This record gives sequence, structure tokens and C-alpha cells, in this order.
Amino acid sequence: MSAVLRDTTWLDGEAADESRCRSGLGLRFRIHIPPGYCHERFHWLISSDAVDEPIVYNAEGYMKTDLRTRKVSLVQNARVTYGSIELTADSIVLDMETGSVYATGRIDSTGKMTGKPIYKDGSEEFESKEITYNFKSQKGVIRNVTTEQEGGFLQSLTTKRHEDGTLHVNRSKFTTCDAEEPHFYLALPRAKVYPGKR
Repeated sequence: MSAVLRDTTWLDGEAADESRCRSGLGLRFRIHIPPGYCHERFHWLISSDAVDEPIVYNAEGYMKTDLRTRKVSLVQNARVTYGSIELTADSIVLDMETGSVYATGRIDSTGKMTGKPIYKDGSEEFESKEITYNFKSQKGVIRNVTTEQEGGFLQSLTTKRHEDGTLHVNRSKFTTCDAEEPHFYLALPRAKVYPGKR
């Protein structure tokens, strides 16, 4: 996706065929300044919705970028990194417009889910069946998650994470039993969790 324009000053002052850079979507593009316009006064307009750091993504299997919807689909051992946040899963859909991701595992031939989404941010780590998370707002919805909290385990059907780290959990169980289906637990229809505080 490149074109040679005559009588044009390129942003870095190089010749048109030499000034290229890489976009986050893997496309080659060029930025030019019209004739007669002083490039020292050229100002970048950055959207207020733009993310603060680069989003790095890859997958071992399939990677597809849809330019119309600005979404990237990653399949088979997909990984998305944003600053200190790392998300891995079998399948991830990254929305480049909003900075949000949707991650899920895959059910194999035996009916067992493989490649469950794993979210890591510093010391915080959890695995679930499905994650929707926005890097910019740091808010997300996590389904069927088990986290370790204060020496016990919190299993929740639906968890909403807020930017300050608090969690709103729905249909949850708190237990010290580490079995997938705990033998005993405290049922929590709805609760609010303050990690590391209470």
C-alpha cells in the first residue's frame, strides 16, 4: 500500500521510496506533508481513545487482520501483551479501535476445554473459560474463573473487574478446598472483593 507522490516533502525528509514505517496492523504506510507546508509545524493528532502503550500480539496458528472492522483474530496459542499485562488463550479477538480483547479456549474431541485464557498482570494471575477485557479502561468481564484469595479459592460464574482492581462477583463459592468442584464452600450470590485490602 504505497504510492510515490511528486513534489512532496516526507515527514523524515527522505525520498519517497525510502521513508517507510510499520503500523501496529502490519501495514506499510507513508505520511507526507503537502508542498509549501512547513513540516516543523506538523502536529500529530492522537485520539483520546488511543491506548498508552503498544499492543503486541502473535499466534502459532492463524492470524487474520480485518481492516474494515479493525479486528485481529488469533487462533492456536494466541498471546496479547500490553505493558505488564499478558493474556494467552487458544483464541483471541483483538479490537484495534477500542483496545479490547475477547479470549476463549477450545473444546477438544473429548469435550474438555483446552487453551483456557490466562490473564497475568504482575503477581495477579487467573485462568477462566472466557475473558473480555479493555486495556484502556482496565475493565473486564470474566466467566467461570477460579482465583486464589487470602489462602482460599474464589470460584465465580461471572466476575466484573474495575480499573481500581475491585471485583464484583456473581454466583460464587469461597472455599479452602482445591478441587475443581469443591467438597465444601461458602456460597456468595453476589459479593464485592477488594484484592489485598479486606
